[in-house]
Amino acid sequence: MEGAMDLPGSEAPQAHATNPPDVPSAAEPFPNPPLNPTSQPSNALQTYLSTTNNHIHRFSRLLGLTPSLDLTLASTSYTLSLIAAVLPRLGTISANSASTSRQPVNKKVDHLAPLLTKAPLSLKRLSSVLSEARTTLRLFGLIGVYTSLHRTVTSPPKDGVLRAIQWGQVIAGAVFQICENIAFLGDKDIIISKRLSAGQRGKLWKLCCQAWLAATFLELARIARDYSLRQSPEPKPKWTRWGREGSEVSKAWARIHERNPTQKALGLTNEEMAEIDAAEEKMLGSSRKVLERIRETKPGPMGISMTEEEHEELNTAVELDNATEQSRMESEDAARDALPTKLMINAAYAPMTVHYSLDNGFMRDYELSLCGLIASGLGLAEAWKRTT
Repeated sequence: MEGAMDLPGSEAPQAHATNPPDVPSAAEPFPNPPLNPTSQPSNALQTYLSTTNNHIHRFSRLLGLTPSLDLTLASTSYTLSLIAAVLPRLGTISANSASTSRQPVNKKVDHLAPLLTKAPLSLKRLSSVLSEARTTLRLFGLIGVYTSLHRTVTSPPKDGVLRAIQWGQVIAGAVFQICENIAFLGDKDIIISKRLSAGQRGKLWKLCCQAWLAATFLELARIARDYSLRQSPEPKPKWTRWGREGSEVSKAWARIHERNPTQKALGLTNEEMAEIDAAEEKMLGSSRKVLERIRETKPGPMGISMTEEEHEELNTAVELDNATEQSRMESEDAARDALPTKLMINAAYAPMTVHYSLDNGFMRDYELSLCGLIASGLGLAEAWKRTT
């Protein structure tokens, strides 16, 4: 399956679509084994797995420039293949116009005829070299698949549909990368096995393309679902006695409450505690009114007498919440702005994935090159913006 060698990298099943999440830049060295080897088996295994996971993420970050390089090679390769497909047509048009015209043929045009004949072959060969370079770079693609799997397990999307789509993309990415690596290394006689015949490699290339197709249409479904969720009103945050659930401020209040567990230390009566408990089920405005009334009669914020360290702890929590909210809003804005570009990129790749997944494709060379150039060009333009 010769066409499968032209598989794009950035449009492959999300192995390089997104940067891995930030992880600790350095892992603690593996600890010395305990004197009693059976005393802490689970801790030792957990430490080993954590250390290995950190090393894999660091290696993935080391390969972080690979997607941008792949986009550059893809744009160049598709441009060359598009020119190679168009040049023979130009030569045919020039020859037909010269034969039907009564005027003598221009010598400059006549000298271009050999170039229009030989150049396409050279351009195709150069495009093939660049395509093979991209496949070589993707030999490390399983590292990206692992980081996607880790992100899906540790921080999955809250929406069930997006969570299912993300799992599908991880599976498609793994199938794509495993099949491509085995088929590519088999073509190069690096993996030598009687079971890996030319026919078996062809089946692997086809399965690889079908995994690419699945990942592309899953990404289109993810974009549609993401857009649909953005049109819906955001769910109201949950509020507890100490503030918005999960916020740093609420955690700080809870810690202060643990250090002052009794109502006497908090300076609140039973009636006031009951009033606050009843207000938890109401909207934020009601809770604020209750707490404001208590604050008027009690010293310190919210009626609680606090030390200077506790005041500083709350101020730090407020700053962290503000920074987290600002980062979240910036991330949401960037994701929203990227949706149209991602839609166009995957829409351009979609017919290519269908073509390569069939035994006999339905697209011509210049059509494949044009779709690939549009998709990789849009991706390269986005990567260029991130270099500023």
